[in-house]
Amino acid sequence: MVFNASAPFDSLSPAELRERVLKFVASEFPIHWDKGLLDQYVNSVIPRSIFVRNAPENAHLLDLGAGDGGLATLKSWPLVTRRDLRMHAVSLECGAQFSQYEDYELGNFEETLPDFNGMLFDAIMCSHFIEHITDPTRALQFFSKRLKPGGAVYLEWPHPFSKNMPSLTVLRDVGVDVMTTNFYDDLTHKEAWEMDYIASGIESAGLRISACGRVWFDFVADQLMAHGRKLNNTVDMTYAIWYKFAWAQYIVASKPL
Repeated sequence: MVFNASAPFDSLSPAELRERVLKFVASEFPIHWDKGLLDQYVNSVIPRSIFVRNAPENAHLLDLGAGDGGLATLKSWPLVTRRDLRMHAVSLECGAQFSQYEDYELGNFEETLPDFNGMLFDAIMCSHFIEHITDPTRALQFFSKRLKPGGAVYLEWPHPFSKNMPSLTVLRDVGVDVMTTNFYDDLTHKEAWEMDYIASGIESAGLRISACGRVWFDFVADQLMAHGRKLNNTVDMTYAIWYKFAWAQYIVASKPL
């Protein structure tokens, strides 16, 4: 079976993408939702949040590549809370919100696999991590070994078309301060893996894919850009571009019982 979640922008040339992105960031969108409501909505409907909120009760959830630990916010916000979740973080360095996790381990995944005393996890979050490593099959095999039977993993990473997006310098030149728009803006990126390659590795590891797609939210993108431009918010403007052009792709897979 071939896995390839496509979006309308994938076939555009770099020049065509540049034109569309610049038109998008220059557009004046009416603000329909206040910022608080918009943030609550976004963090309720994106695939990553849906995965966390649907983890089993009292689940042990591993956050691989946890960054600053922002995922832990979903335990108490927004709307539907999951204070029962027990989260465990893995990162290169201690994140600002790691105090909200049960525990954490620091280290380079490509050199040493996380241990956590051999714990098996109900869920694993792997968001924007595999593009930073040279061998994603190492991670996929790790998921298979450390998930409980019936446990699930969520993976999200840039789609290959992100290599054709205009660079952050192009956006900054027109007054839009963003973090990453072209895949190569982030010098720690290794590869924007094809979905079919990752899907094949998942199945070879003995996991079964239950969902896949693109992180694509058109209306949300317009609202985020409107607020981002108004407040000069780098994060909002970056995610607006990501959501408008389906910059990222995702897979949800589970371990058979």
